[in-house]
Amino acid sequence: AEQRKAWAPNSFSYDFAQTHLQYQYPVYKILEQPEADLINSNNPFALVILAALYALRSQRKAESIQLQFKLELIELLFEKSYDNTKIKAIFHFVNTLIKMKNPATQIQFVQEVQKMATTNEKVRMLSDYEEVVMREAQQKEKHASATKMKADGMSPELIVKYTGLTLAEIAKI
Repeated sequence: AEQRKAWAPNSFSYDFAQTHLQYQYPVYKILEQPEADLINSNNPFALVILAALYALRSQRKAESIQLQFKLELIELLFEKSYDNTKIKAIFHFVNTLIKMKNPATQIQFVQEVQKMATTNEKVRMLSDYEEVVMREAQQKEKHASATKMKADGMSPELIVKYTGLTLAEIAKI
């Protein structure tokens, strides 16, 4: 992401064979948006911009920072009075934008969202989604563990015993 304040191109031009093409467009720099204004706004797009801002800020940071940002966004999402369609759409956008590479962190995220579900009816509607994500994260963690076990020379039978994966799944690793 471009962080130079003075850099704000508002046009693009291209010349080729005596032809000139020029596009002009407004400039909107996510990194320059006031976080407090985005948090306090009831406009759903403000939450989308806030998600992009947090994603940009946490790009090269530890996953724990990404998790914190993601949970803050989800809490904000459920505090607003959006309808269920907007909540699901923004939730999926946030979840896609801020990805957890570590399956354990993804499991932690799902568990935190499940805790929110005990106190907020709107969060409960995501329970099917949470279950799918939790299963996927657990499967990824099993595969990561099996890969390490296999690299350490552990027998496929023991890997099956400790991970719950099938012999066919382990053979593919």
